[in-house]
Parts: sequence; structure tokens; C-alpha cells
Amino acid sequence: MKIARPITMGCALICAVVLAGCAATPEPPQPEVVAINATSASARVERVDQKQRQLTLKLQDGRRIELAVSPEVRNFAQIRRGDTVEVRYVESVLLQVHPKGTAAPTASAGEYVQGAPAGEKPAGVAVQEVNIVAKIVAIAADRSMVTLQGPRGRQVDIAVREPRRLDGVKVGDLVELTYRQGVAIEVSAPARK
Repeated sequence: MKIARPITMGCALICAVVLAGCAATPEPPQPEVVAINATSASARVERVDQKQRQLTLKLQDGRRIELAVSPEVRNFAQIRRGDTVEVRYVESVLLQVHPKGTAAPTASAGEYVQGAPAGEKPAGVAVQEVNIVAKIVAIAADRSMVTLQGPRGRQVDIAVREPRRLDGVKVGDLVELTYRQGVAIEVSAPARK
């Protein structure tokens, strides 16, 4: 019983030191959503031209549009007059500032595409992402302009709409910008009555 007390005290002391170290470690900066746009639309298929791979769609407001459908769209032969086409589109811009020395200027892009399995109504999702990390090389005295330098050394001046966003930001810090764009399309048969 006398041995248990020093072990418990030792564990408590170790936990206190570890937790104190965690509390002293600053949290990494969190990305801020600076823009987001989302929209959706629905249309009814009025005409299907299988040979030319074209659709005539009637939008909800009564307008008609003609669409040429790429050969990459699988299951085009499954589309019928009266089907419903649902489209959802989303784009976002995330911004994050990193302290000097914690990141390096980079640029990358990626894409994800998935279509419906063979034999089903056409459907698909496509998402594109571009990520750029640039170094802040100058901040205007009135904080209305920032000069960024990208990974290839090219510099660009960016107007600052809200100077308060520059609070705590210094020359040498890095700005990470992530742009995402996604679209989802689904064709469905009309509901049976």
C-alpha cells in the first residue's frame, strides 16, 4: 500500500508536465472560408438524340437548352424522354496564414471523378482542387495591398478588402489558398403515379 502512493503521485506529476506542455504549444492556424457558392438545378429531358449524343432539357423556368454529351459520360443510352436531370454545383475558397518558416511556397492540383456503374442511369461526381502556398514579400503601409511570391518566384499584388484580416500577419509569413469546385449530376426516371 505504501508503494502505490508514490506511483500514483509520479503518474500525476508526469500527466501534469505533459498537459502543461500541451497547453503551452500554440494551436496551428485554422483555415478560414473566405468564399462559398452552392447552387442546384433540375430539368426534364424533352428529347434524346442517341446518334449525336445530344439532349434537349426543359428547365424549371420553362427555358429549353441543348446539351452535347461527351463520350466519357457512361450509360447515355439509359436516358429517356421524361427523365429528370439534377445538377448540384459547389465552389469554395479557403485561406490560411502560416508563420514564417512553417511551410514553403508550393502549388498543386488534383481531380476526383466517379461515374455511375454500367447499366444504370447516368450519374457522376467531379471535384477539382487547386492549392497554392505563397510567401508575403510586402504589405502596404495602409494595409490595402499585399505582394505575394509563388513557388516559381513570380510576384503578384493582391488588393485587401478587409485590412483587419492582416492583424498579426507579417512579411515572411505564408498564405495558403485552396480552391475547390465540385459538380454532381444525376439522371432519374420520373416518379410513377
